[in-house]
Amino acid sequence: MKCILLILSFILFWKISPAQNPFATEKFYATFKYIYADGEKGFPEVKGAYRDNLNSFYFDYEIKTMLPDADSGKFSIPQVSGIGFPFVTYYFKPATKLAEAKNKQSNLHAAIKTAWGNPLVEVKKPDTANKLAYYKTYCYKNEESIKQAEVLFYSYLVYEKGSYQVVLTINGKTGSAPVITVPDELLYETNLDKKIKALLVSMDNFFADEKGVVTEQNQYYTKYESRSLLYGQKCSLKDRTSEISFNFYAEIPVLSGPEEAKDVYEKLLNVLSGTGRFKFNPAIREGSRTFVFADENNVGAWKISKFSLVLEYYDNPYTPSVSLLFTRKKI
Repeated sequence: MKCILLILSFILFWKISPAQNPFATEKFYATFKYIYADGEKGFPEVKGAYRDNLNSFYFDYEIKTMLPDADSGKFSIPQVSGIGFPFVTYYFKPATKLAEAKNKQSNLHAAIKTAWGNPLVEVKKPDTANKLAYYKTYCYKNEESIKQAEVLFYSYLVYEKGSYQVVLTINGKTGSAPVITVPDELLYETNLDKKIKALLVSMDNFFADEKGVVTEQNQYYTKYESRSLLYGQKCSLKDRTSEISFNFYAEIPVLSGPEEAKDVYEKLLNVLSGTGRFKFNPAIREGSRTFVFADENNVGAWKISKFSLVLEYYDNPYTPSVSLLFTRKKI
């Protein structure tokens, strides 16, 4: 009788015990290592045929190497050479329940850590965009990498169309950024909407792809020259412990006068308002200065806005200027 009870107990335990991690295989480990190593060279081996799509910021390609258990994937590279970095994205079979999807994401990261073979720092951040809810997990080499926003890879869950999609992104590297000549006058932005949307994507990633040459460094912050241009001008980034900012600024002789300062201000305000990502306060006029403040849209009463902006211009005829300051908190 004791033997029968022991067998029944074993069967019952086997039925209710968690399923084995499907990613914990030598094939997964070897494939992940291969993909990551290829990413250090820009993914030349993983990159497949060009995809004809409507992506405004990246050229997307098929991939030649699929991670085990992934349903599909793609390789993406910035449309402007030297701005941003390439990455591969893998999509896994959707789950109907959040607990199931979270378990899959947990198993995926457990397998990645085994394949990586060295300590990793994980940062979990739930997020929202429009009506979508994201459950993000970022992986860094160490605490210093977190300060520099140097994400090795990250996964997220998103609830969409009745199911939870599990997605993994592996970041790669590119060569040195090209030398860009900055003109001594503002250039017309042929697609300002596209440029601002690209900057907002960068802001969501703590402007990691915008950090160019270091221009100043001390115990309180590090300043960088931006890698991309706005109105043909380099911008400035200031990276602190708790936040990072991106600042566009133009004055005479780059500006032709106060009329151009106002024109740029109004165009930027129109595009930024159209993104739907900001809640704008009424504009304030103080002498020759006009400015407006905005923070994250649709933030609950008890939540802290993750980002904000200040847009301003001075129409003094002798010292006209226009500036846009994005600030992204590291929360």
